[in-house]
Amino acid sequence: MAKDASDLELALAAALRYEPERILVVGSATGRLDHVLATLLLLAADSCEGVQVDAQLGVAAVHVVRGERVLAGEPGEVVSLFAVHGPAEGVVSEGLVYPLRGEALVPGSSRGLSNAFGAPEARIAVERGVVLAVRPSGSVMAGSSCSRSRPLG
Repeated sequence: MAKDASDLELALAAALRYEPERILVVGSATGRLDHVLATLLLLAADSCEGVQVDAQLGVAAVHVVRGERVLAGEPGEVVSLFAVHGPAEGVVSEGLVYPLRGEALVPGSSRGLSNAFGAPEARIAVERGVVLAVRPSGSVMAGSSCSRSRPLG
C-alpha cells in the first residue's frame, strides 16, 4: 500500500498525541540503509521536541540530546555524537574520554565520532540544535536520564 509516511513516522505521531515524557523506539538496524537513516533522522525530528527520545536498534542504542542528558555507561564503551538537522552549537560533554567544551558539531563532520565513556556517567549538553548520541553496542535499557537544567559550561 502506498503512503506518504513511514510506519515509524506514523507511530511517533500517534504516540505524541498522548503527550508522553519519553518515547522508546525498539527496532532493527539491519536491512535497508535508507530506512535506518530515515529512522535516525525521525528520532530527532522537531515534532519530538520536548520529549525524551531513545531507541534500541538491534545492539545499538541511540539517545536524542536537546538541552542536557545524562547517560549511564561502562568506561571504555564507545559513543559517537552527531549533529542532525543543522549545526549543534555549544556542545559540552563531561565523563567522556575526549570532552567537548562548548564546541560546534556540524552535520557531515566526523568530529564527534568514536568517543568513549571515561566514567560511569556522561553528561552531554547542547546549547542550540540536536545531537544523536549513538552507542554501537550499548543498551538504552542500561540507563539514561534526562535533565532539563541549564547547559554545562
